[in-house]
Amino acid sequence: MRHFLKFRKFNFNNSYRKSLFMNLSNSLIKYEFLKTTLLKCKELRIFLEPLINISKNFSDFNFKFLIKKIKNINSIFKLFKIIGPRYHSRCGGYLKIYKYGFRKGDNSPLSFIIFS
Repeated sequence: MRHFLKFRKFNFNNSYRKSLFMNLSNSLIKYEFLKTTLLKCKELRIFLEPLINISKNFSDFNFKFLIKKIKNINSIFKLFKIIGPRYHSRCGGYLKIYKYGFRKGDNSPLSFIIFS
């Protein structure tokens, strides 16, 4: 049974999955645009939206928490300086997912994820 399972495993072990979403979130924060598979976009939204919510107000605890999650100082500063104040009045829904088509090799659905 799949009770209380919050995320997809993608047939990866835990450390590889954490590093995958850390790198995807760093790329999305850096370029504010990312093209990947639909399932990874949905999981990235679950991973990144609480971090954007934390970055709305700057404190030492929030800074250390984001260092633990994304481990890239430039991305963290961009979250606190640009992205956090942009969504200060919004309660949620910071990312949008647009379906793009299918990948040529394995026919998996592709999508874009951007900041809304």
